[in-house]
Amino acid sequence: MAPATASGDDSDVLEGGSEHPLFGPSVRVGLGVTAAALVGMLIGYAVGNHRSTTDTTRSTMPSASVSPPDGSAAIIGPAFAQTGATCSIQQGHRLQLGIQIVNQAPSVLHITKVVTVDPLRGLRPIAAQVGACGQDRGTQIAFDPSAVPAGGATWVNVTVQVLVRCPAPDPVQFVIHYGQGERTGVADLAGFVDLSNVPYSGCAR
Repeated sequence: MAPATASGDDSDVLEGGSEHPLFGPSVRVGLGVTAAALVGMLIGYAVGNHRSTTDTTRSTMPSASVSPPDGSAAIIGPAFAQTGATCSIQQGHRLQLGIQIVNQAPSVLHITKVVTVDPLRGLRPIAAQVGACGQDRGTQIAFDPSAVPAGGATWVNVTVQVLVRCPAPDPVQFVIHYGQGERTGVADLAGFVDLSNVPYSGCAR
């Protein structure tokens, strides 16, 4: 039997190896699907991680405070009410008129201004202050101490110049301005419906 020698048959074998791929079509399809799935997983992870970071950033961002359109401080609703107690002192042609008020708010309020309204114009306001009648602090508006605790009561009074012979028919309304920090509020109180019960020399009660 003749020994095997290198011949054209060997080259045919090598060429045959190059014509027949190492993996068959089904294997190549499987690898392609696996690669596509892996790429999809990587993209999904990247997107999910980005969204998670964005959501976390949004949740930790402080919310912006909303202010009124005109830029003014928020308004506190009417928190002062009258208790019904009143006082008065006559000093010549002047009257000091006071009302007791109570703080109905759940926190401390500071009185910043007291204004009176006299629709009949028989009186001219001279001074206003926090305190009962008889606590004369001059003609300057003074509000010290002006802090009224929650549920607490205080007095506010005004001194008016009487411009008529008898002020009996004149009503005296009180407008209380108050605040809490930058927040402000106004309480319109009836005050004295009229001065018929207020003693004034030369006038019948």
